Amino acid sequence: MSNPLVVTGKKRGLLERLSIWVRANFFIPDARALWIGPSVKYLAAYLTQNKVDAILSDGPPHTNTVIACRLSQKFGIPWLADFQDPWTQVDYYALFPSEAS
Repeated sequence: MSNPLVVTGKKRGLLERLSIWVRANFFIPDARALWIGPSVKYLAAYLTQNKVDAILSDGPPHTNTVIACRLSQKFGIPWLADFQDPWTQVDYYALFPSEAS
């Protein structure tokens, strides 16, 4: 099965490599990290007016997990997280080796 995140046979330019490095090192937990504050605020307003039995999150993007965790803690609502693991197939994985060659 092919993965759209994996690019094979392509040499990356300096700007693209720099962009990947910035994304991997500054946007924690992922490139959608800037969603956290506005999403928690919006959903907190919803949860103040509506009763829910549980909060479900699915990631990646793992920003969803952070949002769900914060809402669960704030409102005392049970939280169920589905953690998927695409990390071994992310196209920039080879740029960050985990052990010395």
